[in-house]
Amino acid sequence: MAQVEMTVSMDSRRQEQIDRFCAISGLSRKQTFNEMMDMWERLVYIPWIEFIEQEEKRRKAREGFNAIRAKAERGEYPDLTMEEIIEEIAKARAEKRQKENQG
Repeated sequence: MAQVEMTVSMDSRRQEQIDRFCAISGLSRKQTFNEMMDMWERLVYIPWIEFIEQEEKRRKAREGFNAIRAKAERGEYPDLTMEEIIEEIAKARAEKRQKENQG
């Protein structure tokens, strides 16, 4: 696990509460902070990993779309009929379903 140093500003009342908790529990401030973060994550559940994964998928999709659009604007794709477009969409959807069923 990567180590990170943080500086936290808090009022004196909160500081006293943390110091009392550390004295009673025998935990260091670092351990106390990590325990509080774990508890907060369990109670609130912030899906950081899922959020990052979704953002990465969106970014890749945008990059793919922009690459295809650039090729189309340069005339690198042939003109397709509506039937050919529908066929290509059906193929893409079938591939997507196949990948989803495998994963």
